[in-house]
Amino acid sequence: MQAIMVRGGLIRRFGGAREVLRGGIDLDVGYGVIATLLGPNGAGKTTLIRILTTELMPHGGEAYVAGFNVVSQASEVRRRIAVIPQDARPISYMTPPHEFVYSYLLLRGLPRNDARKAVRDSLEELGLWDLRNTPIYQLSGGMTRRVLVAAVLASNAEVVFLDEPTVGGLDAASRRVVWNSLRRYSNSGASIFLTTHYIEEAEQISDMVFLIDSGLIVSRGRPSELVNKLPGKYVVEYPASMSNGSCIRVGSSCFSFVDSLDEVGDGAIRVSPKSLEHYVLVTVRSWVRRMRKVEGGLRHQLRAVLVLAWLNGLLPILRSPLWTVSTLATPISLLILLTVLYRGHWHGHGHNRRSRLDNAIKRHGPNRRRRLLQA
Repeated sequence: MQAIMVRGGLIRRFGGAREVLRGGIDLDVGYGVIATLLGPNGAGKTTLIRILTTELMPHGGEAYVAGFNVVSQASEVRRRIAVIPQDARPISYMTPPHEFVYSYLLLRGLPRNDARKAVRDSLEELGLWDLRNTPIYQLSGGMTRRVLVAAVLASNAEVVFLDEPTVGGLDAASRRVVWNSLRRYSNSGASIFLTTHYIEEAEQISDMVFLIDSGLIVSRGRPSELVNKLPGKYVVEYPASMSNGSCIRVGSSCFSFVDSLDEVGDGAIRVSPKSLEHYVLVTVRSWVRRMRKVEGGLRHQLRAVLVLAWLNGLLPILRSPLWTVSTLATPISLLILLTVLYRGHWHGHGHNRRSRLDNAIKRHGPNRRRRLLQA
């Protein structure tokens, strides 16, 4: 039996028509496995996890977790899983880590003695035992994230879902502590299904990697297998202006794969051994498209910066003793203020003058209007 099994191509729509998952989701994850879902923002990673954790209903396809259907047997699924959502925070910021994890385990139904032992083991493993009585609001963002990881790993759940578990300020050492804890937990026979934007993290800890792009699984395999699909031994990065038929354009750069360092040409930006990051960048095509859009957007932002710099040079001319220019946030706000005052001044004069002329015609006739015009 698989820990996670998806069949029939999951479909999920939002807003009636927009398909986030487009029927191309079929996957199997066994027990004792760390599986990672990689993909760009908006590809459907969080949507897939929300379906597998019974938070969202699919509009097509079937999904099973721990052998139970996520729709018709949702209550059985929930008893066997633990989840850290993408933006999860501890319930009470006044609560110390020990009380938070202990309360979580009691809510899951663990006996008190088992919960106390599991809390201590989990906090010690994640380096939080010495801070067990410190209110969570006094902890850093990375430590707060580790408290959540400690809670789910102490739960003894069969399948654990982690949506970007190391986001939120984890330093390099803390990330490795979390990696080691996840590996130990999976070695006990449980399955871990996680998403991340740290591709080197996926390469380090994953037994299986799934690439999702625009709601479709576009590639899958062990990290080493995916890397070996790339030609050559090294990746040479050149400026995009040097792209040719043998160079794969990725944003403002292009990748060339070579077998020997002697094949590196002039103008190379960097040379590195091929990795999972390179495979993901050349496989997930929407990243290539988005990077080109970002590149075009940066040109517009550069023009805006140059205009602001020019306007900033006008500030000394616009300063006067009667104004406190330092109270204005930006040169743009100064221009807006001057524009509003200018338009309001002339609009007010014009409006008042027209009103006087109209009243003169009503009260005194055309002669009064001519005298006002002459004035």
